[in-house]
Amino acid sequence: MSPRGHLFLRSPPARIFTAIFRPPFAGLPIVVWIYFVLCFFVHPHSQILKGNFVDPDDYLYLVQTTDWLQGQSWFDNIQHRLNPPAGAPIHFSRLYELPLAGLIASLRLLLNNVDAATIAAVIFPPVMLALFFLVMRFAAMPFVGARWSRITPYILLFTNILIIQFAPGRVDHHGTVVMLAMAAFGCIVRMIAKPRAPGWPISAGFLLALGLAIGLEILPVLILTAAWIGWWSVVKGKDAAHAAALFGLALCAAAAGFLALTKPIVSFFTIDTLAYSIVYVIFAGCIAVVLAGIALASRVKPSWPRYAIGIGLALFSGALFLHFFPDLLRGPYGGVDPALAKLMFDNIGEAMPRISGVGWKATVIGLLLPLLLLLALRRMPDVRKADSHYWSWGLLAILFLDTAVLGAFYQSRALFFTLAFSTLFLAWFLKNGLVWAGENLKGPALMVARAGIVLLAGPLPMVLLPALHEGRSFYPDIVLFPVLQEANTCDLHPVARFLSSARPYNERPYLLMNMINDGAELLFRTPHMVLSAPFHTNTEGNLDAVRFFAARDATEALSIARRRGVELVVMCRVLPDVYRGPKDGAADAKASKSSFAEQLADGETPAWLGPLPLPGDFLLFRVLPR
Repeated sequence: MSPRGHLFLRSPPARIFTAIFRPPFAGLPIVVWIYFVLCFFVHPHSQILKGNFVDPDDYLYLVQTTDWLQGQSWFDNIQHRLNPPAGAPIHFSRLYELPLAGLIASLRLLLNNVDAATIAAVIFPPVMLALFFLVMRFAAMPFVGARWSRITPYILLFTNILIIQFAPGRVDHHGTVVMLAMAAFGCIVRMIAKPRAPGWPISAGFLLALGLAIGLEILPVLILTAAWIGWWSVVKGKDAAHAAALFGLALCAAAAGFLALTKPIVSFFTIDTLAYSIVYVIFAGCIAVVLAGIALASRVKPSWPRYAIGIGLALFSGALFLHFFPDLLRGPYGGVDPALAKLMFDNIGEAMPRISGVGWKATVIGLLLPLLLLLALRRMPDVRKADSHYWSWGLLAILFLDTAVLGAFYQSRALFFTLAFSTLFLAWFLKNGLVWAGENLKGPALMVARAGIVLLAGPLPMVLLPALHEGRSFYPDIVLFPVLQEANTCDLHPVARFLSSARPYNERPYLLMNMINDGAELLFRTPHMVLSAPFHTNTEGNLDAVRFFAARDATEALSIARRRGVELVVMCRVLPDVYRGPKDGAADAKASKSSFAEQLADGETPAWLGPLPLPGDFLLFRVLPR
């Protein structure tokens, strides 16, 4: 290298650069965080710059939080402007809303409600992302060591659907639930290594209970983790069994405590499988009983009582629990009305499987793949160093593979967990791959090997190859790849401005017949009431809205509008398939007719609807009096 080249490498900028991208990767998390957040403020198509959020859940979280700040009871989880007069129970947790509420309340000293909530939604997720980076480093340390644990933010940057949960404007709870699961996982790995330290099992139980109270999607992770801890305690005996019992006790106590914090006494024992309730406290209690039974059995010297009591209690308590709550055999949303479940899960992306139509094969895959990987783990050098490594890697393998199967064949939201667990595998791959290259290669071969390993850990499979396949542009699609998101089909801002300022619609709340994906944003941007929004509670308004827009004639739609007391109809000209009627190959003439929504979009307005002038792609009608 020339003297000028050596001088550059010794310069302060070069030293900073090399320090960031070499162990211990000091500054790498900060660089990744700045780049990720900055993308959303320089991307020409970033929705957050227009004041839009990409998911209805974000709007409704802000509505629920501002309603609470304006006087709605802490214990009242009903959204009263959705599906009036009954309202709609919302499964969001006040516990998660607490920090968001503090931020909004501070901003409300200077701004109105909508502006304060919007700015809070921009600030809150990046703060949580910084915390998530710390949690992932904590989870990775037992697998790659402290010097390599800061590599995890680089890997997370390419996890697409996971890291986007921390994008500015994304205030839904999914990212926080994944973070709590990973924090609990880090505690459990340390519990396995040091079972006599009581802090780790207590912390793990508390964190998983908090995750369950905030979002039921953590349930599969909790079940798999508890089963693995139970098996570990059966095999290892006294110290492990006592640690496992402490975990179960902390889980149950924290679950009961969080329920007491979020439910009034009169509702404490109300059965509800669709939201956090006594059902899930009982489930945590079942886990505690099984683990406590194993701990008691570990007091005797023979190992067979542990196996007998552990397996027997697990089977008995599981069967008893499902006997009383059979809806959960169909998953955490098994209690949803079947017609509503079809509507919701056929039209909400994160509720759909990535691969459909496999049925029982998914269960077989979910059972066989972890078993095969557990056998393979026995041959890994890192695992063979200590028995605790096998139990830690085994838990990681089971959580990774089974959440992947759930995401592929049940609901894609499980892939959030899959990507988080895969980050630990990829961190191990990066560490061992780069160390091997440094020890065995030199010159150009070393440079190529290092570049290839770094690219394989994220950029190549998650950004570059998809970009080549789909023909994406270099800028902004590749350079600002975290902001790969679709624009809103129709801009709701003109509707919101009209309904909030034009007389007489700004004088009192009106009831709107709306399409399901627009409900939460209408609640956020206007003072009006809506019938429909995409939330998995048994809300009759969602079904009535589909019946209204999918009706085959105006008379059928009118009867629904009169029955529900609808005053205004709002709809996007670009119709989702759920509101369209079948065309070709229809069984009869009635089925072949256009839906009512299609008729309105084509300009066929019945006499009982009065069109209101509105710019943009939304249509707005007034329901005329009888």
